[in-house]
Amino acid sequence: IIIHSIGNAFEMAHRRKSSMEVLKALEDKKAVSESFGSYFDKDGNEIFKTSTIGMSFKDVDGIDNVFTIVGGEEKADAVFSYLSTQPANATLIIDEAICKKIIKKLI
Repeated sequence: IIIHSIGNAFEMAHRRKSSMEVLKALEDKKAVSESFGSYFDKDGNEIFKTSTIGMSFKDVDGIDNVFTIVGGEEKADAVFSYLSTQPANATLIIDEAICKKIIKKLI
């Protein structure tokens, strides 16, 4: 079982103290979300990857139960981007604000 979250690409890049070159690359490639050190665009395409301690995004494929827990309306675009990766074996737990924003994207 893995329990993890999804972050806004730029918020996570700043937390990881990424260089100006990395921030520029994320901006140029229109990064939206980050999970396990992988950055994704709005369509769920992996556009950048950083080295992390622990698991990578690809390691999650072999795990039977993956719980993704995210809260806060400001993370709705990141959640939508992550869902576009079509994660297998994932259970998404989100709050109402994210849910409403994602539904608006789909309608």
